[in-house]
Amino acid sequence: MGSVANFLVPHHDGSELYLSNSAPKLGEKVTFRVRVPNEYKFDQGVMRYYHDGEPRTGYLELAKKGKIESWWEITIPIINPQTKYRFLFAGEGKFDWLSAAGLHNHDVHSNTDFQIIAKPAYPKWLKSSIFYQIFPDRFASSGKKILPKWAHEEPWNSFDNSKQNWNGQEIAGGDLKGVESHLDYLTDLGINGIYFTPFFPSRSNHRYDATSFEEVDPLLGGNEAWFSLRKATDKRGIRLVGDLTSNHCGAGHYWMERAQSSKRAKERGYFYWDKSVKWGYVGWWGLKSLPKLNFASKALRKEMYEGKNSIVKKWLSPKFGMS
Repeated sequence: MGSVANFLVPHHDGSELYLSNSAPKLGEKVTFRVRVPNEYKFDQGVMRYYHDGEPRTGYLELAKKGKIESWWEITIPIINPQTKYRFLFAGEGKFDWLSAAGLHNHDVHSNTDFQIIAKPAYPKWLKSSIFYQIFPDRFASSGKKILPKWAHEEPWNSFDNSKQNWNGQEIAGGDLKGVESHLDYLTDLGINGIYFTPFFPSRSNHRYDATSFEEVDPLLGGNEAWFSLRKATDKRGIRLVGDLTSNHCGAGHYWMERAQSSKRAKERGYFYWDKSVKWGYVGWWGLKSLPKLNFASKALRKEMYEGKNSIVKKWLSPKFGMS
């Protein structure tokens, strides 16, 4: 038999309504709640959960009884970064498991269990946000650009659809001033957030091959254009979110240049070196242009996100205002 085909069944969805804390710290206790219609009869309610990879069980207790439905709950400590759990309702002729896959009258695989993660909560504003994603080079342009030697000009109104000559270095000339000039249009769409694909200096139009994480690409207007856009979006209540490629950088990044120039450079530890690879290092998807970053390096972690003046903390600072 499959799932229990009845709307009057127990319910839990892992949201704040059903958890006393949906983003606990390790060691904290969390109360798990289940809403059960009074017409649904059972003798015992149990929560099965995993601690250190081993299943544990605890009985649900009646917390609040209403005219139509009642709330049952159990409180346990969170001792692992991930805690998987499900509920069992048992009685005469009844053995129902409630997991993220719904209510079933037979055992189901643990990969359908609910789970709670011990990590900081996501910002509350995120749940009420409507984002518009922008690929900076192709949204809007404020005017003609002087292109670097690696780039190929792509006329704004006559894009080559043949794909025969595509190599990721076609620059159409979109920039942040172009985005700023279209904020009325974006506001009319009802959005309150803009999600940018990478906007750091690079050697491509997609900019996933960053040559630096320290500034906005001058082709997009640089930091000056970013601050101007920030001021304009703040007035409209629009948040700005960007894509920082922490998995890899570009082969032209100054970290890689320093790492290749000296085996004693601290940046040498930022990458994975492999003599079996033609160019000597591991790249994302095996690509030479995208060397993977090795966060086993304490120096890299400090520079990227742990240090007081790290890259991540810089962009999240009030000055740069990334959400």
